[in-house]
Amino acid sequence: MSNFPILIVALPLCFAFFISLLSLTKLNRFCGHLALLSVGVSFVLTLCLGPRILAGEKIAYSLGNWPAPLGINLLVDGLSYLLSLIFGLLVLLSVIYSLEDHKGKYFSLVLILYAGMNGVVFTRDLFNLYVFWEILSISAYILVVSPQPASLRASLLYLFLGSLATALFLLGVGIIYALAGTFDMDALAREIPVIWRTQPLAILLVGALFLVSLGIKSGLFPMYVWVPEAHSLAPTPISVLLSGAVLKIGIYIFIRLFLTLFRTEVSLEGLILYWGLISMVFGGCLALVQEDLKRMLAYSSINQVGLILIGIGLGTKLGMEGSLYHLFNHALIKGSLFFSAGMIIESTGKRRIRELKGNGIVPFFPRFSFLMGALAIIGVPPLNGFISKWLICRAAVERGNLIVAALILIFGIVAAVYYLKVVQNLFSVAKMCQTEKRQSSSIPWIKYTCLGTLLGGSLVFGLLPSQGLYLIREAVALIFP
Repeated sequence: MSNFPILIVALPLCFAFFISLLSLTKLNRFCGHLALLSVGVSFVLTLCLGPRILAGEKIAYSLGNWPAPLGINLLVDGLSYLLSLIFGLLVLLSVIYSLEDHKGKYFSLVLILYAGMNGVVFTRDLFNLYVFWEILSISAYILVVSPQPASLRASLLYLFLGSLATALFLLGVGIIYALAGTFDMDALAREIPVIWRTQPLAILLVGALFLVSLGIKSGLFPMYVWVPEAHSLAPTPISVLLSGAVLKIGIYIFIRLFLTLFRTEVSLEGLILYWGLISMVFGGCLALVQEDLKRMLAYSSINQVGLILIGIGLGTKLGMEGSLYHLFNHALIKGSLFFSAGMIIESTGKRRIRELKGNGIVPFFPRFSFLMGALAIIGVPPLNGFISKWLICRAAVERGNLIVAALILIFGIVAAVYYLKVVQNLFSVAKMCQTEKRQSSSIPWIKYTCLGTLLGGSLVFGLLPSQGLYLIREAVALIFP
């Protein structure tokens, strides 16, 4: 089992290479099934690590048996396991959803994206973290391109800002290496306090570079401009991965770096709290005025990432619990919302919210799923979004930040306005002719299984929140022992 971390990363990379070759042959119709096999095996390996990780263990792997800081070292702990679990589930469902619509090299890119995400959360080396982050980013830039002509512009915008972010991050990594002489995170945790006493300005510069980089990648205000373009124009499964997984990479790196390496040197709780508040307010206000369905969901993601940052910025154990639980819940909820939106657009050919009114060709299940996802993201009990929002609000009240708690509640109401506007249009009464009935059944049944899985998860973790909190317990313990 100690070899599982490297297998989870390497297996998708190997299959990606094989699928890229297979796509050039007459057997390219099997590329999706091979990708599904690869992701399925990797996800099962991740699940097998669960009992040991949730029991408080950490699983380490040194590539080639070279010890740190000489070799490439991977470590699975509570935080990296939580993220890997999210990645595995969303990539698995996205591959299943894509089987009917995509072929060939698309699946290679998805596997490279998956390997890069797992590499980022498993590595204990700062430079390899950059390498894996760049690997997943390059895949994401290409995957954003869809048959819509505007998607190429969105991809280029994402490429430009993403490259700027990773360049800033690499510059920070270079400065750290010049100061400490190592990339190993465990060694850096010992060296940075010493460097802080002699060269605090250098540490502050590195922190600033990392913050700007992570802000761009997480879609925070004012560095959000790629998010609505890429999320709204990408193919539906890629929108699910961008919102549910890729945005979370920046949050993970922030927690890993600033709440472990830099935690005792630079206190950032106040900055993160207000940055999260501004992003929550800004994302909510812009989602309110959107006419495009997927674009509204993209701005909602900015709003929700802001809420996750608020929980972190409160600087308490309860706030961190709420934040990590909302990170997990948001992946389930926003995944179901993007899948629902994709099926609605596929069945109607329309993206504008007002054009959905009285449109009788939308199948019932995507409409129902969108309704349930909307209620969950708003924070209506007994769905999972209510639990995590309640924990963050309670943490704000216990910390004495009543204004923060009030703003969370207010923007929950704002979310209700823009989501229920869509729901009202979707459930408007309309008569269906026979042609429309035939068209409404054209969505492959396998796509409904993806939607049903995420919808069921939202309900289960809302009715049984103790199970979700059990998943994040070890992740919280890393920051608040």
